[in-house]
Amino acid sequence: MSKTSVVAATLNARAKAKDSANSFISPYEGSVTYALNTCFVTAAPSPAASTEISQPPGAVALIDWLQTGIPQFFPNHTNWQAGYDKYFDSSLVATFASPGQDTYAVQYDFAGLKTVFGVAETQIAAKLSHAYIDTVDTVAYPFPNDTTAGYVYSTGIEYGTYQDGTSTKKFRDAVFAVVKNINGVRKIVEWHESTNFSF
Repeated sequence: MSKTSVVAATLNARAKAKDSANSFISPYEGSVTYALNTCFVTAAPSPAASTEISQPPGAVALIDWLQTGIPQFFPNHTNWQAGYDKYFDSSLVATFASPGQDTYAVQYDFAGLKTVFGVAETQIAAKLSHAYIDTVDTVAYPFPNDTTAGYVYSTGIEYGTYQDGTSTKKFRDAVFAVVKNINGVRKIVEWHESTNFSF
């Protein structure tokens, strides 16, 4: 008897034993046949050569710029407004999606998103003793005609410890931003954020 036949017979016998013991209900009529192919690898295959694709010109600088900015305008400290004013342009178009909203994403202008961040600061201050954001990954695609500006995608994790010390919460966050060079200064002109931040 071949090795495949022995394995199939053993599995078939186990299936029948389980059926007879009523430990599970088989969806099949009669016996269940398992056909297994045996394969032996004599040597581990060589790993394929892996090369990280180089970043387009300006991408690293754009990534660094946003990753430096996020802690400055993340509303977990009293001076976040200064960071907000520094990084966001007054022509800002933004959406912000979070739990409890009637629509997936509400559109805001510069002042509107600043108000949303202000509400978050109030919630953080009222309930958390410590809160911070950790950027997980950021990808940038600079504009071909101006490598100081472009599209930036970033994901992160927000952490918060309750004031009574009972627990720490972890939230996920993702953002797509459009950065433009406004009079020689990088500014965020679009900001589309989604988060599961809630209490």
